[in-house]
Amino acid sequence: LLRAFAPRAERAGVELRWSAPGLPPFDFDPARLAQALENLVGNALKFAPRGTAIELSARLAPERNGTVELRVADRGRGIAPAEAA
Repeated sequence: LLRAFAPRAERAGVELRWSAPGLPPFDFDPARLAQALENLVGNALKFAPRGTAIELSARLAPERNGTVELRVADRGRGIAPAEAA
């Protein structure tokens, strides 16, 4: 799924980095995961400055009954605290 973002990242001048240390295979709905990634990575691609990286990671979250947690981090301007509420 992440390979689909490579051309957009290249056009935006942004590097995509992925890590998922020790993540075991897990069941997921491909359409919903693709939608979630489009929202998160698409937004990061819009706002990440050229020459920076977007870091995507996944981990098993035992504190959440073993669900898989996805994280996207970039160097974009972020959301103002007043807008995040």
